[in-house]
This record gives sequence, structure tokens and C-alpha cells, in this order.
Amino acid sequence: MNKKTSILLFIGIIIVAAFSRLLPHPWNLTPVGAMAIFSGAYLSRNLWMYIIPLAAYWISDLVVMNSIYASYYDGFQWFGSLGVFIALGAMILISSLIFKSKSKSSFLAWSIPTAVLSSVAFFLITNFGAFISNPIYPKNFGGLMMSYEAGLPFFQNTLSSNVFYSIVLFGLVHLFDRFVIPITLAPSQN
Repeated sequence: MNKKTSILLFIGIIIVAAFSRLLPHPWNLTPVGAMAIFSGAYLSRNLWMYIIPLAAYWISDLVVMNSIYASYYDGFQWFGSLGVFIALGAMILISSLIFKSKSKSSFLAWSIPTAVLSSVAFFLITNFGAFISNPIYPKNFGGLMMSYEAGLPFFQNTLSSNVFYSIVLFGLVHLFDRFVIPITLAPSQN
């Protein structure tokens, strides 16, 4: 498979992962984090590794906020949590740094530790964002710890979904590459 076709395959996987949020699911149990990790691995060294998953997430966020959760908002919502976007960007960066020196044959194995590290980063960033933006948290160290404590029940699903869906996404590409048609990556990643 040539590089252009490979990139289109990766983009398709990213878009499907982002829009899977529209399916019923428990809190934080979606492939969105795995989508960010996948993008950082397969679209690395390119600004598109940020643009494609963040745009797909933003569009899916528009649909989710203005249909599924519309009753929680007054009027049309154009933008969700800035903390989530920053956290997804951090996950993409972490993934691109980890996978940059790896061969594609090791991507599946490296997807698990990358998912764990990215989950911790997501937790730290999004709960810090909640601390900053939510008036219920006092703006001191105790308030920060309260925001992290409040986020703990969601962390298990974030970690589980990032590990599980990373295995699924990277595993699908690995199986496709091995048994269907070889996938071409950037020269440094072959």
C-alpha cells in the first residue's frame, strides 16, 4: 500500500474513533484517547497529527454537546472543554515522541505503555483544567487536590479504554500490514 493510501486509512480510523462517541457508552469509555495515541504514532512529524484528530474530536463534540447533552446548555455550543483539547494534544505529542524511534513492527507492543502514560497525562491536565475553571474548587493546593480526587472515579475508564482501544487500533493496522497488504510509513518508521 502506498504512503498516500496508508495515510487515508489512518485518517479513516481516526474519524471512526472520534465519532464512536455518539454510541452509548459509560463515562470516559471511548476510543478518543487511543485515537490521539494512534495519530501521534502514524501521522508523526507532521502538523496533521494534531489537526486531524482534534478537528474530528471537535466536530464530534459539536454533535454530542448540541444533541445528546443539549439540555445542559443554553443555546448552541461551539466549543467544549479546553482542558480536553490540551490533554488530547499532549497525548498526541507523547505518542509521537515515543514512536518516533520505534519500528512499525514494535508499534503494537509500545501502544500499551504509551496508553498508560497518556492516560495519566490526560487525568492530570483535564482535572487541572477543572480546578482552574470550576468555581466549586478553592484556588489553593487543597482545591487542586479536591479536583484530582473528584476525577479519580473517571480515571479507571480512561485508562481501560485507552489501553483496550489502543490495542484494537494498533492491532488492526498490524494485522492489516501483516496479512492483507504492507503499510508504508514515513521512511524513519519502516
